[in-house]
Parts: sequence; structure tokens; C-alpha cells
Amino acid sequence: MEKRSRSSFVPKAWKSKWFICLLLVFLLLVPNLSSGAQPTIRIAQAVDALAFLPIYVARANGYFNDEGITLELIIVQGGGPDLQALIAGSVDFDATSTGGLLRAFGGGIELLGVHNVVGKCIIDLVIRKETAGRLGITPAMPVQERLKRIKGTIIGASRVGSLTYQIAYFLAKEAGLEQGKDVTILGVGGGDSALAALKTGKIDVMSYAPPFPQVALKDGDAISLVANSHGEYPKLNSFLQNVLLTRPDYAKKSPDMVRRILRAMVHGNRWVAEHDAKDVAKVVTKFFKNTPADVLLNTVEAIKPAVVPDGRLTLDGLKGVEEVYRVNGIIKKPVPWDRLVTNEFLPQ
Repeated sequence: MEKRSRSSFVPKAWKSKWFICLLLVFLLLVPNLSSGAQPTIRIAQAVDALAFLPIYVARANGYFNDEGITLELIIVQGGGPDLQALIAGSVDFDATSTGGLLRAFGGGIELLGVHNVVGKCIIDLVIRKETAGRLGITPAMPVQERLKRIKGTIIGASRVGSLTYQIAYFLAKEAGLEQGKDVTILGVGGGDSALAALKTGKIDVMSYAPPFPQVALKDGDAISLVANSHGEYPKLNSFLQNVLLTRPDYAKKSPDMVRRILRAMVHGNRWVAEHDAKDVAKVVTKFFKNTPADVLLNTVEAIKPAVVPDGRLTLDGLKGVEEVYRVNGIIKKPVPWDRLVTNEFLPQ
């Protein structure tokens, strides 16, 4: 089951301040157990989006509970705080972009990728209809021509440095445009904030994971600029987008727990791969109640092919991510993937 909040109290009869201080220290040191003495495992997730589809399915179908685990999921708004929480030991795992692993490595910190959550780029860019009309951008144009015409626009991503930011930065650079000079890429928070900013004209383009670009298209506020979820930009077709990370010391200390978490995760992957998109959308709809049913279905249909049934990390997909971060100037030397990822904890 997923963890609910806990509370505690101090009996009125215990009035000694010294005793109360000792009691509070003791409570902080007590292991965090829930019903049935199941261990509580904390997983951070970079953003509340269907880009983490197998996790939503695993949660909905109770696969973590099947492994004897109480899951405490902490969702943040854009990659960054989730990595910091993992590095600091506040969480045990982090579901984030593979680029987060590279950013940590670039900063001298080695984390460990243990599961392929989504194995292709599904960050889509949509452009405000009014902006597209002003710039002469149409869906029929070649994608490279569309990108060349976005000079002078403001692009919204979830957070500066996040994957949504990096994809926008990479595509602008591919079109010969420079961030801060030819385009401005801003961090605007979660997908709902980006939709509001697009609708009011505070941003011209949004670079986000599903379902938010699809909602903008459905509402008639935007047209597609780059549909990566449909493989429109060839250089991003081999791109392992999202991964589950842990700390190497945690994996060494608790290998059985890593395997249990991954059994639940892979169960989610396989369920997505083996079931019709309508069934998948029905299972996850409780997490996306504000998303129209047709948008949710279209989004699941776009993501489903990116879900690798066995959760294995592939070198081709990892190299695709490395290339984007190399072009963006974040990675300056070859990445030792054999130190940063492993498939050893996955179900055989």
C-alpha cells in the first residue's frame, strides 16, 4: 500500500521537559514502519506526468504491496530537487530523466541506474497558435524549418536544467539558435502552470512530457512544433528518457530491497506492454482526473511503445542521451556507463 501520514502524542502525565526531549529523540530514531510491519520505501519522482507510466500502473495495480513494500512517493515539479533528495539520503530511489544521472556524474557524484522506465524521448514541443501564425509556422512544414522560425520566442520548460529544458535547448541549437540570444528558455513549473502561461501568452512554446502538450492541442491553444512522442525528430529516436536511480551504497547494502522494487516496476512495464491502450488509460485515470479521456488515451497510445517490457537499460538509448548532453555542453568526456548503470537487479 502507499503510505499515509502518521501522528504521535506525549501523555500529559509526562511533564518533565528532559523526559520529553529524550522521548522525541527516541521517536525520530524508531524505524519508519507501517501496517503489517512492511518496510516503507521512499521514491522521488521528477514530475507528475505520464512519462512515468509504468510507475502509475504499478501503484494502481498494487505491485509494490505485492512485494511487501509500503511505497511513499514524493513528486516534485521538475528534475533537480529529486536528485538532491536521493544524494542526501532523504529518499531511497529516484524516478527521473537519464540526464539527471549525467548531471550528477558531471558534478562528481556517481549514482546508479537500475531500471528503464521509458525507453524513448517523449518530450513534445507545441507552439501557441497566434505565435505560429505570426512566424508563418505550419504543421505541413519540415520539422527543421519549423524550428528555424522560432527565433525570438519564449520557451517554457518545467525547470532550468531539467530534461524538458535540455530537449528544448538541444533542438534550438540544432536549428542554429542560441539560448539567451535567439530564444529564451524559462523554467515555469508543473504542466498546469505551463498550460496557463501558454494560454495567456507568457510563453510561446512549451516543452513538456505528456499529457500537457496534448491538452494544449486539444484545447486549440497550440499546434505541434516537434512531436518527439511520434518519432518526428530522428536524432531523438534512440534516447532512453527515464530511469530509476539509487545510490551505489544503498544497492550494496540492500540488494534484496532493490530487487523487490524492480520486480514491482517490471511488473508495471510488462502490464503496460501486454494490455490495450484503453485498458492502460482506464487503470491510470485516477491519477489524471483533470485530463480529458480522449487526451489521456492518445497520450497512453504515444507512450506505450516506449515502455520496455523487461525494464533493461540499453547502451544505444544511453548513448543517445549522452549525445544530447554533450551537444548542450554538460558532458565533456565519454561516460563510463558500466559504472553508472546495471541490469543485475532486474528479474531474470
